[in-house]
Formats: sequence, structure tokens, C-alpha cells
Amino acid sequence: MDVRPIDAREEQGVTEVSPQEWGNRYRAIRGTCVSLTARLRALIVDLLAEANIEVIQIEARTKAIDSFTEKISRKRVKYVDRGHRPGGPADHHLLPGGRHPGR
Repeated sequence: MDVRPIDAREEQGVTEVSPQEWGNRYRAIRGTCVSLTARLRALIVDLLAEANIEVIQIEARTKAIDSFTEKISRKRVKYVDRGHRPGGPADHHLLPGGRHPGR
């Protein structure tokens, strides 16, 4: 049974999925991603509080579906030109307010 998406393309044994299909896959799990984002933010708040680390602001967001699809499309061109594939569907950023511990 072939479970490849309709718009998938086989190339040297690798199935390439279109940005639209990635968007559809992300759409199907976005609710879970929103919940996970909230849980991770709460965990970070708790950990910082327990460590008596004061912060000015903590931001958390789950990427919008259209923004996700556009980013995959943009990176696809970038990586195809270089012969690489884009990474995972999520970006993670940690922006410390001061000097990084251990540096």
C-alpha cells in the first residue's frame, strides 16, 4: 500500500514532500503544538522562578500555518540550490537577557 502524499516526488530513493503537504501535516497537529507551546512557556516560567532568575519578558508562539508553509517554500529553494534539505518544522529560540552561563 502506497501512503505517499499525492504531490510527493521520488528522487534517488528519497520522497520529497511539497511545502503545501508540509502545511497540511502541520495543520493536522497545530492544536497540539499550541498546547505544547503553552506548557513549555509555563515550564520555563516555573524554572526561572525556582532559580530566582528575573526576566523582563517571555514570549512564546506557535507559527501560523501560512507562515510555516511560506518558510518551507523559501528554505526549499535555498537548500535545493545547495543540495541540502531544510530542517524540522519548528524553530526554537532562547534569547538570554545577559551573559550566557558558562561563558
